[in-house]
Amino acid sequence: MRKIGVIGVGSWGKNLLRNFSALNNCELVYACDINKELLEQSKEHYPNVKFVTDYKQICQDPEIHAVAIATTLSSHHEIAKAALNAGKHVFVEKPFTRSVEEAKELVRLADAKNLVLMVGHLLKYHPAVLKIGRAHV
Repeated sequence: MRKIGVIGVGSWGKNLLRNFSALNNCELVYACDINKELLEQSKEHYPNVKFVTDYKQICQDPEIHAVAIATTLSSHHEIAKAALNAGKHVFVEKPFTRSVEEAKELVRLADAKNLVLMVGHLLKYHPAVLKIGRAHV
């Protein structure tokens, strides 16, 4: 069973919380946000989850296999880098990073540590996007 932490529980993060909590092959262990009000709103829906305000707690927990990041763009690179350095697989909502240089650094780090680094691509599989793509083939 894979143990997961979600960092950022706002608009997109609450979708990640819902989806990870519904999976049979993983356990949602942590939810993190610097906004305590957002954490309080999430607690009633996920009583078995640990709620924290510092993402470093998740990174430092040796039981956690992966993190999903849905924070502001300005923090994606810092949080993803910390998670990768801690040996966690990482999913980052789009936009991935503020620059190509930041993105390349994370890709190199993930490769060096043999970790999965994934960027959100929800619309890639949306029926409307698929139909448009087929029309151009």
